[in-house]
Amino acid sequence: MKHFLASLVCLLAVTVVAATKASVSPIAVGIAIDETSYVVGEDIPVRVMIMNNTPYDVILGRDKTPVATFEVRKYQSKETLPLHVDSTKLGLPTPLKLAPNQKRVFTVKITNAVNMREEANYLVTFGAIYKGMRYDT
Repeated sequence: MKHFLASLVCLLAVTVVAATKASVSPIAVGIAIDETSYVVGEDIPVRVMIMNNTPYDVILGRDKTPVATFEVRKYQSKETLPLHVDSTKLGLPTPLKLAPNQKRVFTVKITNAVNMREEANYLVTFGAIYKGMRYDT
């Protein structure tokens, strides 16, 4: 039986620390996978990290606003693949409270939300939403 491989490319968050604290993003995010390729149809667990870089408590996911969103597209394509489920149903707690400088890591199965059943390279981005701003990987 022939196996097809689906490669997943993740953008990893890189935090650039500037000379002043005012220029540091209040929310840092990251994304990681265990493997660089998967068999088509296999569950793909994605670890996402959200960190509060502020000196005060932060709450994400208030008033029906999702904690975060995902975007998936085929590599070198501008078209985003549709999510089959609302991003609030991917296993991220809503609301999500983070203490000052607290980091939380969650594992979600991105294949539960997006049809990735075609052999291709995929680009996944993850963004946390705080005060109407999206902080992306």
